[in-house]
Amino acid sequence: LVKQATMAILDHRDRVGSSTKLEMDLLRYFDLKTAEEIIGLYYPVTDVSKISSAAKIVLDDAKDGDRIAISIVKKGIKKSMKIIRSVKSRCKLEDDFTFSYTGGIFSSKYFFEEFKADFKRRFPQANFVNPKFPPEIGAALMAIKAKKMEDIHEKLFE
Repeated sequence: LVKQATMAILDHRDRVGSSTKLEMDLLRYFDLKTAEEIIGLYYPVTDVSKISSAAKIVLDDAKDGDRIAISIVKKGIKKSMKIIRSVKSRCKLEDDFTFSYTGGIFSSKYFFEEFKADFKRRFPQANFVNPKFPPEIGAALMAIKAKKMEDIHEKLFE
């Protein structure tokens, strides 16, 4: 989201894109004076968690109606749905597969609701569930299940 927001801001500065509230909000967030300084966030690389946490600004501006921010969020969700469809296909999942999510971005009510609505529209028979475990535990359990390592599973949970 933040990368797309950065590109939109720079497009506006190059006079090939529309103005957006994101410019003012992200400049303030990163304590920058001009849009051109945004490039310095990526070269040399700024702390990735600092850039990732700026996604909240994109989400807040989208929730407030900024059309560029809304477009960025919609593109991000659309790309996520393509990835989900690809995984569903490659793993030969049935239409009623179960999907869960992880990541700080889902703490945004706006993003969560937009994502879930698009998911349910694209995968109407699938189950959208809240996570039961942290991602590391879920990944380990999936690996055990995928390898049919019942003996390991039994030893772990004795």
